[in-house]
Amino acid sequence: MHTDTTQSTATDLCISMTSDVRFRMTPAGELAWRRHLDTLKLDVARHPLQRDADGYVTMPLWEVMHVFGPNTGFGHAGCIERDELLVSAAEVRSCSPARSGSAAVSASRA
Repeated sequence: MHTDTTQSTATDLCISMTSDVRFRMTPAGELAWRRHLDTLKLDVARHPLQRDADGYVTMPLWEVMHVFGPNTGFGHAGCIERDELLVSAAEVRSCSPARSGSAAVSASRA
């Protein structure tokens, strides 16, 4: 069954691309992170990931998409445990159709 996702509803929630998300990395995610640092010519030992007591890494959503996006999908080992990103409730807000639709994007580029 296909669900139409083009229209926003009263139950839609939004987060910013700059919102911090928390996640646990798999071994494939660790490899993707090292490759990302290699591309930037950065030493992994000098740029370790900071983990909290539960093993979660925190970074902005846009960075997660940039680093792990190309390594996500069919044919790839998962980079993020259970494919779950955690976001603070303080980062979540309600969306209206005008805010989340293409009109908002067009207005922001004008």
